[in-house]
Amino acid sequence: MCGMNETCPVHGRNDVRDAVENNTPARAVTYLGEYAVATLDNPEYQSPMTAINALMGRETPNMFMHLVVKVGPEGCLGDVLDAGGLKAATVFRETFVSASDSRLDPFIQELEAGQSDAFNAKLTEIMHDAHDMVVSSVKDGTIA
Repeated sequence: MCGMNETCPVHGRNDVRDAVENNTPARAVTYLGEYAVATLDNPEYQSPMTAINALMGRETPNMFMHLVVKVGPEGCLGDVLDAGGLKAATVFRETFVSASDSRLDPFIQELEAGQSDAFNAKLTEIMHDAHDMVVSSVKDGTIA
């Protein structure tokens, strides 16, 4: 187990909504019937190659990703995390928020000055709004 006991959204059917903070992975997880909707940091964006590609002027991956995973009516994400299980159970995957997203422009100077509270708050807002949109799409059957 992960040590989070009954509050863990991976090993139990618990909904969470984290805020974006420096050096801390952010996630939002909502369980709906037989689906888990997870919005989290895109692992590809965290790769060291992302920084190198950005310095070379190449396109970088998007910051966040959505996963809609079929876990069963009483299952949780941890039940499908074995080799190949997550991929087979994923019914929807999408990445979003590029580093050049214009919604982040007002916060770039602050971020360059080493202050990131407003930047992180904006990223949290964008992530939560996008998560809510995917949750709504699962509820209304658009994603299934």
